[in-house]
Amino acid sequence: MVLKLIKNGILIYFLVFSSITIASSEHNRFNNFIELTMQYSINQLDEEGYLKSAKNLKIANIDSIQAKVFYFMVFNHRRSLAEKLGIKVAIHLTDQDWQELKKVDAVMYGAQKATFVQLHTSDDSTIVDALKDLKAELIALDNKQAIAQVAADLAQYYSLYKEDHLSGLIEYLYAVDSLPTYENSLAGFLYSKEFALQRIISSFYTMGAYETALDYVLQLYALYNKYFEVLDYSTPYYEMTFVLAHAKQFSKALNIADFYLQKVQKERLEQSSQLYAVIAKSAVLIKRQQEGDLKTAQSLLLNAETDLNSDNYAVKARSLVVKTLLYTINGKLPEAEKSVENLKEFIQSNHSIFSQSDLRDVNELQKLVYEFLGKPELANKAMMDKFEFEKDFMLSAFNNSLHNVGNYLQRDIEILALKGYKAETEKQALKIETQNLRFLVMALIITMLIFLISWLIWRQLSIKKNR
Repeated sequence: MVLKLIKNGILIYFLVFSSITIASSEHNRFNNFIELTMQYSINQLDEEGYLKSAKNLKIANIDSIQAKVFYFMVFNHRRSLAEKLGIKVAIHLTDQDWQELKKVDAVMYGAQKATFVQLHTSDDSTIVDALKDLKAELIALDNKQAIAQVAADLAQYYSLYKEDHLSGLIEYLYAVDSLPTYENSLAGFLYSKEFALQRIISSFYTMGAYETALDYVLQLYALYNKYFEVLDYSTPYYEMTFVLAHAKQFSKALNIADFYLQKVQKERLEQSSQLYAVIAKSAVLIKRQQEGDLKTAQSLLLNAETDLNSDNYAVKARSLVVKTLLYTINGKLPEAEKSVENLKEFIQSNHSIFSQSDLRDVNELQKLVYEFLGKPELANKAMMDKFEFEKDFMLSAFNNSLHNVGNYLQRDIEILALKGYKAETEKQALKIETQNLRFLVMALIITMLIFLISWLIWRQLSIKKNR
């Protein structure tokens, strides 16, 4: 789902930014054409309707660098369609075209060039290098929003294609403060402050750093707006709900859980999303245990449409979680333990579908079961097993990122030097940006080391205690 959103987002990212600085006399026509092209690209408008509406806008008469780049990006591989519209499409985009665009608006230049790189480069490693080059170029221009948007692209590629979660996290942390909010983002929610916060939360959640994640959850919660309405997959809602519940901020946790549960019901989302929404709210109620909470959770879980024989892996896994929570509320320890073991075996036997963090979540579920049923020793063991997964994940992330952490800071400097950016203001801008990024890298490394040391001390104390 995330990959699908990002691919669609890249298109929207380019389309919207292309209309920013069109001359006022052409702005409405060009903007309407962009909207038509979006509808056509996502199959909301057929070709006949698209051609008819576009011709009425007389788009062939629009002459600007923005239009030139836009037409190339949209119609380079659809030249027969361009001919039907009377549009002349450039054979290629020259360096002069890009330089002209850069003079108009650095933010638009960065957005369009990043989109060009991603849509016209087949090798992922080359894409990353090109985005690094572009980021370094924008650092020299000292345009923080433009830099932040390219950093967000880099973060996505590190996380989703390279599985380099630490480098992805560093880029998102680097970008988040300079990104616009969703309501002010012309590029949509994938390049908004809210989406960057969501990805930061997800990274810290996966590491088990719930206290650190909480700071960013609260930031995102404070921005609670239409952004949440556009999210059509479950994970962000669940992660935010869990982190807030872990911090005993139950009111905020239930607000998010209720919002998502209502969204699932209103939009009739797929069964796996329905189950995830029920699990999120039920888990908060089980943790809070105010008067009526357990009864409400039990009702939610009983009414959930589970399917333990489903061919859908997410549906089957979440059905097992629902059953486990029901057994727990009803005080059936053996059944709850068996259900957890079945879930663990199912995930392990389908390791190509599930991840290590899914196994970590099973330990979290096991811990909840034992805490609720008054088994502190078993709860502590489940917690230690969870720490093992988190430690392994963090060590793996750290090792995967060592090369990048050691090189891409220096790379920014080298690229700028080679390209001849000599002005004192540019040097100062680079110095500031590089220092900020180096601080983030060191802070993350220190955080990981503290976490690992704490885990080792905790483990030693637990071993002594059990002797």
